[in-house]
Amino acid sequence: MEVIWIIPLYFIFPSIGLYLIINATLKFKERRNKFVLGLILISLSFLHSLLVESKEAYIDNNICGNYQLKGENDVLIIKENGTFELKKTIEWSESGNGNWQIFHIDSDKLYLNFENNKSLDFDISKVDDNLELKNTSNAKLIKQ
Repeated sequence: MEVIWIIPLYFIFPSIGLYLIINATLKFKERRNKFVLGLILISLSFLHSLLVESKEAYIDNNICGNYQLKGENDVLIIKENGTFELKKTIEWSESGNGNWQIFHIDSDKLYLNFENNKSLDFDISKVDDNLELKNTSNAKLIKQ
């Protein structure tokens, strides 16, 4: 879904903005509004990049910690060195240690790769200044 906005936001809007700026600089007094509109169209792509990057940086900096599931404490422990510990629960059959990775595609996803080559993935969302992990079975892990 994000691909739909990339073409207008990063190619069409800046091109129109550049055209308006160049056209308005020839007769600046008469076309001041076009110059401002051109600056706004060019700055939209930079603003979008800044917002996306700040969201990704927040998730990357705050993903590590202990997560609980329905009152069970420390079900998932994500460590800063790229490893994790997952306790066995009713929600999923996998448990143990392994490595984790975050992918920022259309939605932010956390992939847990176990030492026995199995994997789990979670959607990452921010709820009330806390990170929440949700997998396909709708089990929610909330950061403590």
